[in-house]
Amino acid sequence: MSTTVHAGALERKVWHALRGVPDPEIPAVSVVDMGMVAAVDVDDGAATVTILPTFTGCPAIGVIESDVAGAVAAVDGISEVH
Repeated sequence: MSTTVHAGALERKVWHALRGVPDPEIPAVSVVDMGMVAAVDVDDGAATVTILPTFTGCPAIGVIESDVAGAVAAVDGISEVH
């Protein structure tokens, strides 16, 4: 399997994991549904997730970052999260 195909499959798994991360203030809605995940890039097992808070100075950004990192790190094939 080529690394491009593998990276695409792994990126889809990361997006799937992110759909399970709830917004700390509205737990019925995921961070993906809230539009907080701007981008996901996977390269050789390293995932970079760009998060945009819903407003400047969001007090929950630390919790969101931690929850996102934990969910992405749990994806089989991901060795590093940024």
